[in-house]
Amino acid sequence: MSSLSVTDKLTILRSLSGIELEQTSESVWMPTSIEFEVGSELGVLWQPPESETRWRIAIEEAETIPLSFAVLLLIVASIAALLVIVWIEFLHLDRKRAHFETVMRQIARGRGTLPQGVVDSSGTLKELAYSFDSMSTHIQRLLKVQREMINAISHELRTPIARLRFGLEVLKDDVDDQLEQSISALEFDVEELNTLVDEVLTYGKLEEGTLALNFEKISIKQILDGIVDHNQALLQKLDVNVNVIGDDIVNADSHHLHRALQNLILNASKYANSSIAITFTEDTERWQVDIEDDGPGIPVEDRDKVFIPFQRLDNSRTRASGGYGLGLAIVQRIAFWHGGAVLVEESETLGGAKFSLIWSRSQHQNSLS
Repeated sequence: MSSLSVTDKLTILRSLSGIELEQTSESVWMPTSIEFEVGSELGVLWQPPESETRWRIAIEEAETIPLSFAVLLLIVASIAALLVIVWIEFLHLDRKRAHFETVMRQIARGRGTLPQGVVDSSGTLKELAYSFDSMSTHIQRLLKVQREMINAISHELRTPIARLRFGLEVLKDDVDDQLEQSISALEFDVEELNTLVDEVLTYGKLEEGTLALNFEKISIKQILDGIVDHNQALLQKLDVNVNVIGDDIVNADSHHLHRALQNLILNASKYANSSIAITFTEDTERWQVDIEDDGPGIPVEDRDKVFIPFQRLDNSRTRASGGYGLGLAIVQRIAFWHGGAVLVEESETLGGAKFSLIWSRSQHQNSLS
């Protein structure tokens, strides 16, 4: 620094931040002496050697935060950080709760078990995840045993049923008219038993997803007209109105769509007083068939029960009306494998029940193209 000129030193001082440099007339008892002033600034009095000019160098004292305020600020910041951490953890727990809720609904509908790597399966909800997984695995095992047992029994029943049908047919050739009527009644009972076995096997395959579906372009009007004509004996006392709105070509498995619609129409015929309305509509995303009747309808609290296998309602839907409680369950599974659903509500036009079979236009579209 001793090699620098006074001008260079002054230039350096002026370039420093927080330094105030000004000439002063205050006396300095010796050159380059330093005196500190009392106040908000530190004052340095400087007179270069061989110079009559005196300079006052003021160093601004930095503003300091009071200790109490600093402590308060630290406490507030800590609380805010803790609240943020708690909120983030709460959001994580809420997402895990929502995930568990979704999985539990799927298990309740019989659609699977807890997936591998379930959210927080090794964290705060580890025990809950393990308990749910054990429960769902046990339930699935029981359901599997039940399905296998029902399918096995149904398959085993086919052989004796066929023998009974054959035996009764042979007996009819060698009996009088009175016994022939009794044999015809037995044949009707055997046919009902055969129908039940067929429905059980069909529902089992639809539930497991092992039933092969062949999607193709078909005419919904042709299917509906065919069902009405084929079941004319059951529908002859009813006014059946079929209304097809728009293009009647749909993408579906012909056999199973025919079965689903026939189940819905025959179900309506059991409870209709005089009229059944069948309406087909379409839009850019889906196809829909509505089947309405003027019967007693279905109470709101019972509408979900009608799709449960072997479930029968306590009101008008009794064994006297026929059926085994599998028809609508089969319709629901067929709709599911068509990428759709079956809805039930009150008919606004006829006052009875209204079943809507809805399925997606995009389901299996790639296989056709």
